[in-house]
Amino acid sequence: MAIACTNLVTHSALLSPSAVDDELHILLQRIALQDQNALAALHRRASKHLKQLALRLLKDHDLSEDVLQESFLQIWQNADQYRRAQGRPMTWMNTILRYRALDKLKAEQREQKRRDELECNLIGLGEDHAPCPTTELEREQLRHCCQRQLQSLPAHQQQAVTLAYFHDLSREEIARYQRQSVGTVKSRLHRGLAQLVMPD
Repeated sequence: MAIACTNLVTHSALLSPSAVDDELHILLQRIALQDQNALAALHRRASKHLKQLALRLLKDHDLSEDVLQESFLQIWQNADQYRRAQGRPMTWMNTILRYRALDKLKAEQREQKRRDELECNLIGLGEDHAPCPTTELEREQLRHCCQRQLQSLPAHQQQAVTLAYFHDLSREEIARYQRQSVGTVKSRLHRGLAQLVMPD
């Protein structure tokens, strides 16, 4: 069956739109029966299109990857709910991804204020920055808290946050130091700050 699914995907470019719909419908039917080979075939067939849609909606590679994986998980869990009469298979999958992307954007917006406050506090801990409006005791407690929290981050995120907010390096300087693109550095800082949970 895995070979049959692979052949469907390999020759899908030669199929008419209705034949492609038939192919995707068959794969969704098999996924509804918990066929992992069919899920793998669907991923090969549809992931490029869905990833491009996610990138257009989110403008961020890492967030798009997250949404893509979440969408395929939802497809795996809800394939039995798809009905051909309600629309084309790809339209159904597009809708799932759009809702997942919207949820991701809302979650990012909810965390933006917390990240901004955390960034202000981290900047205030640098020796060459004007302090945020806290007492010295609060600043010292915050410093220790941040150092503990930083240890929980992956090494590349920990390094990026430390270089940016404790050593005052620019995004471009961090990119050169880590031998990564500026976009990757921004993503690491974004994710690192999102994972740092400050005490109430």
